[in-house]
Amino acid sequence: MDQARWWRPWPAQSSDAEVASQPAPAQLLTKLSEAELDQTVEQFLRAQCQQRVASLKRHIGDLAANFEASAKSARQKLQDVKEQQQKEDDEPPPASDEPSASASTAEPAPAPEQSPCDPFALVCTNGAFVGRIVRFEPTDEKRSWTIGRVEECDVCLQGDDEVSSKHAKIVFDRKQFKLADTGSTNGTFVGGDGKKSRKLVKNKNHVLKTEHLITIGGCTYRWAFFADAETLAAHVVQLAREAGN
Repeated sequence: MDQARWWRPWPAQSSDAEVASQPAPAQLLTKLSEAELDQTVEQFLRAQCQQRVASLKRHIGDLAANFEASAKSARQKLQDVKEQQQKEDDEPPPASDEPSASASTAEPAPAPEQSPCDPFALVCTNGAFVGRIVRFEPTDEKRSWTIGRVEECDVCLQGDDEVSSKHAKIVFDRKQFKLADTGSTNGTFVGGDGKKSRKLVKNKNHVLKTEHLITIGGCTYRWAFFADAETLAAHVVQLAREAGN
């Protein structure tokens, strides 16, 4: 038998009785396409593995998207409860018949300093740093973060050889987080939200949204609220372990 081929000619049509009487390998041959029958064992197995990997990747993407939608809904509900509680707290207390001496002389406490926005995070969903969380919370002093392979970058991705020394940056401007490639060798890519991943133009800002997937070097990251980051990271780590098994 030719070792480069794992099939033998078989009639083009077989009745059910003939198929049932055939040994298991022969039954398999009747279900293969002409292209598959023309493959070597190695080619066939490699094609089957590639199909399985692609299926697992789609499954992971679907699960992550469903999780993001559920988290977004839950976050909105929590925000509604918070606003309702704040409204109740802002209501003035009932007037007292006897004015308090301390109330008339005490100065109002200064309002606590508020962050310009909720903190966000990059969560690695694929690659060497899967499960890693990088927090971004703007302040009056800090509204720009550099990303690269060298230690002086705010986000150091040392260990990923596909990342440039100074690869990209994220800035908080006009109440929005924006990502820009700073002239990296391999480029910075953004996708998600139902759109195909595309390469960013050098030094041109791209507004980030929670649905976005960002590829920097050999890793893919999801842009998410920091409040959801730990749950999302645990989820993708578990999926990666299942895919590895």
